[in-house]
Amino acid sequence: MKTIFKKLFNAYTSFQNTKYGNIIVILVFSVVYSLVFNAIDFIRYPVKYGNTVINTIALFILSIPLVFYFFLVASIHKKLFTIITLITTFLSSIALYFIIVYKIRIYLLDTFILLLQTDIHEASGVISFDLIIFTLFSIIITVLFLLLYNKMHCTLTIKKRLIGIVLLSPVLLTLYFSRPVMPYAFIYTINMYNKYQAIIHQPRTDISKFPSSFNEEKNHDLTLIFIIGEAARADHFSINGYPRKTSPNIKKLQVVSLPNINSIYGVTNKCVPLMVTRATEHTFETAYKETSFVSIFNKHGFSTAWISNQDLIDNSYSNIASFANEALITKQIVWTKQNAKDLNIANDKILDENMLPELDKLLAIKNRRLIILHCMGSHWMYHKHYPDTFRKFIPICTTSNVSRCNRDELINNYDNSIAYADYFISQVIQRLLHKNAIVIYCSDHGEFLGEDGHYGHIPGIQRKEITNPAMFVWMSDEYKKRNPDKYNNLLKNKNKQLPNYILFHSILDAASIDSSAASYKLSIFSAM
Repeated sequence: MKTIFKKLFNAYTSFQNTKYGNIIVILVFSVVYSLVFNAIDFIRYPVKYGNTVINTIALFILSIPLVFYFFLVASIHKKLFTIITLITTFLSSIALYFIIVYKIRIYLLDTFILLLQTDIHEASGVISFDLIIFTLFSIIITVLFLLLYNKMHCTLTIKKRLIGIVLLSPVLLTLYFSRPVMPYAFIYTINMYNKYQAIIHQPRTDISKFPSSFNEEKNHDLTLIFIIGEAARADHFSINGYPRKTSPNIKKLQVVSLPNINSIYGVTNKCVPLMVTRATEHTFETAYKETSFVSIFNKHGFSTAWISNQDLIDNSYSNIASFANEALITKQIVWTKQNAKDLNIANDKILDENMLPELDKLLAIKNRRLIILHCMGSHWMYHKHYPDTFRKFIPICTTSNVSRCNRDELINNYDNSIAYADYFISQVIQRLLHKNAIVIYCSDHGEFLGEDGHYGHIPGIQRKEITNPAMFVWMSDEYKKRNPDKYNNLLKNKNKQLPNYILFHSILDAASIDSSAASYKLSIFSAM
């Protein structure tokens, strides 16, 4: 072994003084970088035209000069090369970890949004010892490479390098748009995100100015509560036939379940806008151009409130914040100015029941009300979002590397969070038993629990596990008495296969608001 290392070192020593030595080293590094950080994406997601295998291999080979070009540009100055290479490897190793564990695609806009909109609490659920070791190992290897590289004597002038860079540019720019690969994926997504920010902050059309009317005689004292759940799968509620008793409370309260809702997407920033605006999967840009149904409720004299147990209302990066801030009253439960700086919050439990005191204050207002409760729900890590008294299914997995979880323990943990969601919904309903009230619950999306190696909710995948969220409707006796047609239509529609964007139209219909912005053929409370 010593002889082999000695021969390699001697070969390197004689090679480092050659004219193109350091350029060849950068090329070799680029090949290794491509194999380590980019090959997995080509394996998982081959090209879908012509001969799949040949074209995928060809595109991967073509991506290597693109990576080489990146590091060649950085090599114009040794210190610049050192800094850029370290940062690039650090970011790439983190990205690769999540690509392996969660099967994400790093260059998708939704992935980048998910990264930027995360908070300390959410990040603590995915930062694991495995991630730290993986990243440190990559950095150590990179440092060793840089130590060897920086000892090399470069005889190729900067001028010649620049000529080579300029000559390569047209070809490589063409390759850049063929398929984003690391490290360009970071540049690519930042560019997309900047465009996205410009879109979500553009002036919106106020749909409350469209012609509309409200049946005040029937619902002058209405309380309508819309609960936005988080990562709650329809098939894990016992009311939908799941063998474990995860939803005894809402079943006892005779909620109506709609088990066949399609969220279309698997991330909050896309699912929630579909529920509160006129957007569909075919016209999603509407979510960036128009106000939500909240503005229409404001027009007709409702006291509107958006209570959030997620870090979204005050987040200027979020496309949900604008809808929340349409409400007359907004309240952030988790991230107040006082505790936002407290790093220990990463280890605390964030419970949806913390919204109930705020709900009680709103119910004391003597006016008709629209109240939106945005839950933390079944967000990973699940056990941080329900009290220990709800640890009914044991043992549970608590490691931050979800892929290391025993699947039974992972499901136990998740089912406990579903049982807690059942409790929370029932607590909301209990407060409204003797009012003219309707409660609509819909989770934003579902959750992967290890199916085919998928975990959590990740962008770019559309499967039933992640696109079939739980949805329930409860009506008080007084509401049913005043709106018997709505209850009967609900029963007729409950088992239909429906997209989640029916909620915009259904919620307006539930309040007896007739607006030209809505299509009541899409309401679950009308004859669909």
